Amino acid sequence: MGTRFATASGELIDINKLELEQIHLDDLAHHLAKIQRFGGATPINLTYSVGEHCINLAQYLLRTGHKTLAKMALLHDASEAYMSDIVSPIKRQLPDYMKLENTVQNIIYSKYLATIPQEDHSIYKLDRRILMDEVETILPERYDMYKMETKLTKLGCHIEYNNPPVVIKTCYLNLCKRLGISD
Repeated sequence: MGTRFATASGELIDINKLELEQIHLDDLAHHLAKIQRFGGATPINLTYSVGEHCINLAQYLLRTGHKTLAKMALLHDASEAYMSDIVSPIKRQLPDYMKLENTVQNIIYSKYLATIPQEDHSIYKLDRRILMDEVETILPERYDMYKMETKLTKLGCHIEYNNPPVVIKTCYLNLCKRLGISD
């Protein structure tokens, strides 16, 4: 197989040569529903996936009337469907990984959005702030540590978690449809 791997749908991709026609919402939703946030460092009886994270942020933005930002939010971690989720302190030590992740993310954005958000775009600021809502809900004993370390304020987003992957995948795909995101 060399540098290629199979997605949930069986699509064989080479992450270094990813083509638009190889990207499918069903694969994104499936993979993101199963990849755990926080490097899996949540309590053993609790799950919180990257898919739930994206859904939570997108739904928050929809409730506040920001449909375009909601589309970006739903897709903002889509590269992790193919590259997994690496915790930020480690990711920052891997410049080649970060460059590839950015390339893959931009390919995904170019398929589903009219524009590719820039690094300083507000979606990234919102993504950082939802972290504090997530920590307060899922890891409350670590909230003060995160607040001191990051200096972030909460977004004020309700955090849904502990959903089975099949529910997350369905919710992700339904939200794609609602936002006009399609293959």
